[in-house]
Amino acid sequence: MGEMWKIKSKQKVTSTCVGMRNPNDYLFPAASSEYVKFVKTLIEAAEGVTFTEEDFWTFVDVCRAKVDARERGPMWNPLWMAILPEVEKLSNEQLFLVSEFYYSWLGRLHRREIWSAVSVVVEGCSDDHFYEFCNGLITAGRVACEQILREPDSPETIFKSDSAYHGVGIIFVITDHFEDRTGFELPHDKIELRLEGEWVDEDSISERLPRCYKFKRDESTELGDG
Repeated sequence: MGEMWKIKSKQKVTSTCVGMRNPNDYLFPAASSEYVKFVKTLIEAAEGVTFTEEDFWTFVDVCRAKVDARERGPMWNPLWMAILPEVEKLSNEQLFLVSEFYYSWLGRLHRREIWSAVSVVVEGCSDDHFYEFCNGLITAGRVACEQILREPDSPETIFKSDSAYHGVGIIFVITDHFEDRTGFELPHDKIELRLEGEWVDEDSISERLPRCYKFKRDESTELGDG
């Protein structure tokens, strides 16, 4: 497991709008004057837009429904085309606010206990796999995210999310569309988050993650490996 997987985001988004945000938190030294002006204008405009966490999860639910309903088979409708119509409905300011909530939740899910539990259920979890799992878990919705935060030892939630939404990151469609629409990258806070919490070492998995441990043993037995 990687010790230093990082994302750039704010730890919390506590208000319903962006008011009081400092544009400098979203700018890197090499930013062009045009981008600096764009970011300052975007944040100023977003101050008057109310977008709550409930709005965020409603948007996620709508996108997930589109993903679930997309056609499969030889001409299946790809993720981009499934979600893009919903993304296009949002203003630049709303897309910015969606990204704030999204990165906040990525940060909250960025815990060693969760990574350890995922590693048990899927039999190993690289940096990339965990990143894609967290994105998929957000797509799975608020209930799934809160369940994992409350109790990392939740194998059914991990397995369902990893099977159905692994790598399905709504934020990827948002950031690409935002740049296509504006000609600028979607700004996000340059604070770097590190993993928090404690690893569950191999010797204590059965004690600290008993449900994940049993889930994996039961699955192996069904496959004839136990």
